Amino acid sequence: INVDDPLLNKISKNAPFDAITYGINATADFMAKDIRYSQSGINFILDFNGSEKKVKINSFNKSNVYDTLAAIGTCYFLGFPLNLIINALTQTEIF
Repeated sequence: INVDDPLLNKISKNAPFDAITYGINATADFMAKDIRYSQSGINFILDFNGSEKKVKINSFNKSNVYDTLAAIGTCYFLGFPLNLIINALTQTEIF
């Protein structure tokens, strides 16, 4: 759940289930920090459970950072290792 959206943030706090959250501005399970643009795309630091990992995506659209966080959270929930997810994203072309 994107907790940067005020309505979704409220829903996540009142959900009758454990919600996986992501965001850039609000505290979340999966957070993007230090977002930077380069000639090859967007780089950011993924903060998850106090661990920080560098992530690079082949896109220049900030909304794709949210998409990437949602994808990371979903894949992690499904049992994929975080390093595998991040490596796969680096090689993925985003339209």
